[in-house]
Amino acid sequence: MFVRDPMARVLSAYNDKFVKDNKYFHRTYGRVIIKRYRPNPTKQALETGSGVTFPEFTKHLVETRMRDEHWQAFDKLCHPCAVNYDFMGRFENLYEEADHLIKKVGIEDRVSSHAFHWSYTATDMLHYYSLIPKERIL
Repeated sequence: MFVRDPMARVLSAYNDKFVKDNKYFHRTYGRVIIKRYRPNPTKQALETGSGVTFPEFTKHLVETRMRDEHWQAFDKLCHPCAVNYDFMGRFENLYEEADHLIKKVGIEDRVSSHAFHWSYTATDMLHYYSLIPKERIL
């Protein structure tokens, strides 16, 4: 099992599902989020669910039970206390740990790992999370 820093995972889910043109997530979640958290939303925003902000998304995560596998906590998805995993890696170290795992299971002659480029810098994380009121993070 590979796990990811929860704050980076939330940011990744937001960017992938709400910043990109993901019509399914815009319709399924975006419309609900905008209706619930945006004062005076436009008719277009309510119809399309496009334009969800990071603070709106994180408020939705904190206040509702509406979950999705892309932002659900790992313990609810992978059940680490119930499953006897023999390898746990960090997504942030995927390249190095994937190499180790491939060698550990003895399949390096059939599988190769590729260089992994971390998609969020400390600056990106600081920017997005600085948009959220401190009292919601604490």
